[in-house]
Amino acid sequence: MTHPEREQLFRLLAARDGLGAATGSIPRRTGDAPVPLLPAQRQLWFLDRLGARDGVYTISQSWRLTGALDVEALRRALATVVDRHEALRAGFGESDGEPVQIPALPGTAPELSYADLRGAPDSADAVLAAERARPFDLTRPPLVRGLLVALADDVHLFVLTLHHIVADAASVGILLRELSALYPANAPALPEPPVRYGDYATWQATKPLEAGEQYWREQLHDAPALLELPTDRPRPPAESFRGNGHSFRLSADLTAFCQQHGVTANTVLLTAYVLLLARHAGQDDVVVGMPMRDETVPGIEQCVGMFANTVAVRTRLTGDPTVAEVLAQVQDACLGALEHQSYPWERVAQDLRPARDLSHNPVFQVMFVLNSAGAGLELPGVRADWLDLPVTTARFDLTLALATTPDGIEGRLDYATDLFDAATVARLAAQYEHLLRAMLADPDAPVSTVEARSAADRTWLRDGGHPAPPAVSDGTLVTTLITRQAARTPDAIAVDDEIRLTYAGLVSRARRLAGVLHASGVRRGDVVALGLPASAGAITGLLGALLAGAAYLPLDPGHPPARLAELLADAYPAALVTDHDIPFDGPVLHLDHLPETGPAPELSLGPDDLAYVIYTSGSTGAAKPVAVHHGALAELAESFRKLHGFGPGERVLTIPPLTFDAAAGDIFPALVSGATVLPWRDPASLTGPGLVRLCRDRGITMVDTASALWQKWVAELAAENTPFDCPLRTMMVGGEAVPATVVRTWAALTGGRVELHNHYGPTEATVCATSYLTFDAGELDGRVQLPIGDPLPHVRACVVDDLLRPVLPGVPGELCLGGDAPARGYRDRPGATAEKFVPDPFSPAPGARMYRTGDLARLDGEGRLEFLGRVDRQLKVRGHRIEPAEVEAACRRHPGVKDVLVTARADRLVAYLVGDADPLSVRSALRDALPGYLVPDAFAVLPALPLNAHGKVDHRALPEPAETAPPAFAEPEGELEQRLAAIWAAVLDVDRIGRDDDFFLRGGHSLLAGTLMAKVRAELDVEVPVRTLFEASTLAAFAGAVRAPGYREDDRLAAVLADAVLPADIDARRTPAQAEAAIQRAMAPRIALLTGASGFLGPHLLADLLRHSDVVVRCLVRAADAVEGAARIEQVLRDHLLWDERFRPRIVAVPGDLGSPRLGVPAAELDAVAADLDVIFHCGGEANFLRPYAQLRPGNVLGTTELLRLACRGGTPVHLVSSLGVYPLDRDAVITEDVPPDDPAGLDRGYEQSKWAADRLARAARERGLPVTVHRPARVTGHSRTGIGPLGDRFANLLRCLVLLGSAPAEDFDLEEDMAPVDHVAAAIGHLSRRRTGYGCDFHFHNQRTMRFGEVVAGLREFGYPIEAIPFEAWHTALASAAAETADPALSAITAMVERTSPPRRTVFDCSHTEVVVAAGGLVCPPADRVLLQRYLAHYVRIGHLPAAPRKEHR
Repeated sequence: MTHPEREQLFRLLAARDGLGAATGSIPRRTGDAPVPLLPAQRQLWFLDRLGARDGVYTISQSWRLTGALDVEALRRALATVVDRHEALRAGFGESDGEPVQIPALPGTAPELSYADLRGAPDSADAVLAAERARPFDLTRPPLVRGLLVALADDVHLFVLTLHHIVADAASVGILLRELSALYPANAPALPEPPVRYGDYATWQATKPLEAGEQYWREQLHDAPALLELPTDRPRPPAESFRGNGHSFRLSADLTAFCQQHGVTANTVLLTAYVLLLARHAGQDDVVVGMPMRDETVPGIEQCVGMFANTVAVRTRLTGDPTVAEVLAQVQDACLGALEHQSYPWERVAQDLRPARDLSHNPVFQVMFVLNSAGAGLELPGVRADWLDLPVTTARFDLTLALATTPDGIEGRLDYATDLFDAATVARLAAQYEHLLRAMLADPDAPVSTVEARSAADRTWLRDGGHPAPPAVSDGTLVTTLITRQAARTPDAIAVDDEIRLTYAGLVSRARRLAGVLHASGVRRGDVVALGLPASAGAITGLLGALLAGAAYLPLDPGHPPARLAELLADAYPAALVTDHDIPFDGPVLHLDHLPETGPAPELSLGPDDLAYVIYTSGSTGAAKPVAVHHGALAELAESFRKLHGFGPGERVLTIPPLTFDAAAGDIFPALVSGATVLPWRDPASLTGPGLVRLCRDRGITMVDTASALWQKWVAELAAENTPFDCPLRTMMVGGEAVPATVVRTWAALTGGRVELHNHYGPTEATVCATSYLTFDAGELDGRVQLPIGDPLPHVRACVVDDLLRPVLPGVPGELCLGGDAPARGYRDRPGATAEKFVPDPFSPAPGARMYRTGDLARLDGEGRLEFLGRVDRQLKVRGHRIEPAEVEAACRRHPGVKDVLVTARADRLVAYLVGDADPLSVRSALRDALPGYLVPDAFAVLPALPLNAHGKVDHRALPEPAETAPPAFAEPEGELEQRLAAIWAAVLDVDRIGRDDDFFLRGGHSLLAGTLMAKVRAELDVEVPVRTLFEASTLAAFAGAVRAPGYREDDRLAAVLADAVLPADIDARRTPAQAEAAIQRAMAPRIALLTGASGFLGPHLLADLLRHSDVVVRCLVRAADAVEGAARIEQVLRDHLLWDERFRPRIVAVPGDLGSPRLGVPAAELDAVAADLDVIFHCGGEANFLRPYAQLRPGNVLGTTELLRLACRGGTPVHLVSSLGVYPLDRDAVITEDVPPDDPAGLDRGYEQSKWAADRLARAARERGLPVTVHRPARVTGHSRTGIGPLGDRFANLLRCLVLLGSAPAEDFDLEEDMAPVDHVAAAIGHLSRRRTGYGCDFHFHNQRTMRFGEVVAGLREFGYPIEAIPFEAWHTALASAAAETADPALSAITAMVERTSPPRRTVFDCSHTEVVVAAGGLVCPPADRVLLQRYLAHYVRIGHLPAAPRKEHR
């Protein structure tokens, strides 16, 4: 909120409540006692302890400074500003388990680092990004630092970074004003700040809180636990805080509107945000977070500190209020929040006691921030241009940050990249501006009518994501089309059953039946019941009824007599055709005993005449007769004919019974086009292998079935590994969701050659309304189920809200179907018809109707429809809105789950599992994959999900899950659990704690978590991260974590081992000749795919490939587009002195991301990439030794899986760059290339674990026939001639530590530095890829000619650095102190990696086989000696990583 905004709100608050601004001064504290934390500081401290680092809660500003910069003057000014403001000098610690701040004495100079990039200015972006992401240690003040990057003598980049715990947004403007004022050499002293931050914090701690507590309890009582915004990806189980931002500008002028309506700009902009969020979430109760700065105390506006507290603004939109009414409500909420802002927000969250969940922020998940543009940096003689650098973190799902400027309003929408795509957020920003303008234009409009879309978007949405549907057929009815087909091909087989009917025979028999029906009194518009099983006779019966001018009503003769009697009584048909004994009070005809009669009269039927009636059960269970007219049936037949290619020569297996309308979708498209229908009487009896045999024996080319039955076939085919040797080309499924995993298995079984059509359509929309075609689901960006696709040509599909208005793309709503699809209605049910068949507000045709399906769907970004479940199936459990399909999809990923259904029973989420999975195992997997509220409370294992007669799941037949008795109290086991139980009981103030008790369910919360950890540390002398309590919240689990802080090894490795199982669809088994041909193509490739081209080894491998062949290399690279990607690759090659202009036409950038599904590449583009690929080189990924496995998994493990899946499409050989780090180094073993790394035990770091999993996956793919070569280098160092090497790796950091400290351990440890120059490793891999011996095996790159640690130290001295030899203990202490004092990244990294007693490495690598093979190509690894070291040192001096010897570091 801007300062003028706050002043205006204060005035409004004073006018409302008779309040005045606070007067008088805050008392000064005496002594040096620790200062309590303010509420917002406590929350930030806790989040830091929870692991929210990596720049998540830092404030960073950057400028480009052009001119003669006085570095020392800037350093002096920054130090003076820090001295002036107590908050900037504060460090944070604990006292009696409570966090406190301890201001350091003046003179605590902030860090101002200097990086000289005048020789390598293109590295600046990486340096700035690393600086902004570098975490602060809250215990080591000052929590402010600067970085200067020299690009030229008169051009610098300046980055100023503060931790949010010592400064709010307004503080940055104060700091910049003072920094600008103090920079000049003759700058006068500034007056002392009127308020000391420590005094303010101490004063605030004494203020009473009762009023605030009551206010917030009332304000947020029963608030929704989660703002259910539709996301592009499922919410992960824990926030990663990865983010991005979208910048935009608002040109709206709010001044006149605000004056006219007596509201602030903050109120108007926040209201527009609330309305947009409500529209997307489908909620009428929205809570938004907002920071407020306390400026009730005179002088605070001149002080730096964390004076802001987060407040919640709740808006209720029940009853569709007007814009003006919502503005008044929002402004009143802001006033109330302002009045009670000093109440600690963490206590608000504590009082509300939301369910513990690491997947989202409690109470609110979206933030709104409004600031004024604020002061800039103004340095005399220097031009300072502010840099708008990319956002990389997100504290909330969405944060709308607006800043008022003289030219308008600058906006940025920050978002969690775990949840949203950039395109989605850009669309949100555009909708925000449209909504704001509409709001300003008509403040008296109900909020439901305020438009958030452009006119073009409204048209696109109204038409269901595509233009209005054209007329498909020419109006000719199916009866005419079938008789015409019989005239054209009389001898062609129409029905192939126990008897074979030609087209002429079918029409002849049907006409005879029509004559008998007419003679029996059947007339136009009557209904004829067909009590026949699927057979040639049944098809004859329905065609005969239609030729008689009647509609047919299919009945299943196997149904109970009472059911048949009920339907016959309700339908009152004019006649019954059957071969069973079905009681009926009317004419009963048997096809085998038809009397002789004359022909039926020729009737001129029209599209409005009734074609068939089918009874369908709705959500109430009551059967309703759906009446479908000829026009809709004709349109369906013609759409299907064109969509699926029905025609002569096609043989269609009809699985659905006639009582299921899908049968009509097989029979009529086949018969109007000259195909052959093969009815099947007993769907349940047909197995997967049986289907293949049937298709082979009877030449079946097309099959239509229910999704559930098809999934059963796939499972059976996979279990028996049945060869798919049959002519089937098209599979049509529908009725249930289609899991993508099953599609991939199906594609693997069928060779990816069978079209799979996912049909969607209720009976009321004439069989099928939308369809989606795929072969292997490879185009679906990692989605868990197939979309239902696009409307058929004759169908209009629209997703609407409760008021039948089109919803925004991505927003769930009810799917409505119009055009020529809707049936006439429910026969003789005018009330039910009027309820479900409503006037179509989107159709230009007068009297048009659309059918409300009751199904929940949404449009994706490409305009495809996604089925989300039933509107009436959406669950609400303990305040969370839950889509069962999301939970079901996660369950299906478990290897033991074959099928699943999730529903709610008595406010419990219940999962019904089919398969051999242990429910405890499934629950454990779900906890790792889903937010806590989506994990089912109960599980039931069934042999199969109960199905009804139509093959759909019968929800009413599901049993109640077994009741779980409350667990008996379990005594703590062992001394550790007993001691922890006593600590827990004391902290929670309860009598006793059992080993199965949950900290949070027994009354714990985030505040008490910090207290608990302090007591654990004090009483047990063990350091356990706060986050551990959230992940292991029962006493027994927590005790396990305390025994081995973090995670137990078996727990950590469980996920690694699970990820190392190769998916079943990755299978490249080929004939030996095919495999050999693929290898020969890879040795002299035309097209190659390379990952890691913008890294370190990748550019050198790329250059080697381009120099030694004419290959075109497609490079997967993170970039907005191919142009940016190519430019990035070129720059990296130039940086490493590898660029050759002749490379340009042979480098093709493929924008993507290893960590994203399908490599982040659109399906069509990935198909193009894979189409003519000869070889894949995979050396991309993230090399970070400090990140946990879960964070490295997407790029390093899942990315490898996607590349192997891509390679399997054509059996493309793969060269994987792994690491020798996949072998534990603490074992007495000699490792040769023939020793596989099969056991990950002992791999402690996430990086080695991720490389091991990828390595194992690649070798598994090799076992399944894919030509895979694994290259395992050890340490890859700089170029052997240029010395250009990586910054930030262990060796580079070690060299910087030794030089900056000026000392090294005197002991010459049993430590040898192996250095394999990058040019040698790249040349060796390239050479092997061009030799037959380089395929299908493993190669190791470990420089046997190593350099002992003592030689490294001697080499530094030889280069001119004065390195003193001191005992290790003294050196280690000096290292830790220097790291603490300077926060130098290299010192900090080495401190984290060096232990006081480091066990020597015992594993020996024998790489003689690799050395012999590459030596044949004239390649010998240079020795790791002083010559090589000197080249590296010279390079590091050139780029500023090391100071020039023997001078001090340049500043």
